[in-house]
Amino acid sequence: MYIEKITLCEYVNENFEAVNAKKVFCSADSSVQVLVQLNEIQQDTIIKFNWYKSHNDKEQIIGIYEIPIIGKKNISPRYAIAGFDIPLLMEEEPNGFSEKWGVLIELNGDVESMNFEFKKYKNYDKELKSNIQITPSSTLDWKA
Repeated sequence: MYIEKITLCEYVNENFEAVNAKKVFCSADSSVQVLVQLNEIQQDTIIKFNWYKSHNDKEQIIGIYEIPIIGKKNISPRYAIAGFDIPLLMEEEPNGFSEKWGVLIELNGDVESMNFEFKKYKNYDKELKSNIQITPSSTLDWKA
């Protein structure tokens, strides 16, 4: 088995640790990320993430991401990360809070899935607008 462990979380830090691991996300969360811990990969391969939602027992693929992994000996564990931004998804899928969600992961014949859901805060629209802030930035250093 190549897939050792799957964790859903809000984000993954630089040490490949899941931060805010959970299966229920809300509008205040920034993203849904899946951290996949892998055993040693024997060959160059592709890990595939199939994100889907289901409503009335009908599944609809939302996105498919393929990430190449280079097989190297004596490197274990290995990690793969995929995810999406919740505010941007909710702009495209406004009814997403009423549906069930999941990610199906494929790697060299191993297939694993993980389901999750969203909960909508009462003040979602106000909260969403207040959390999205665009600030001007400059590449110039004014301390010269």
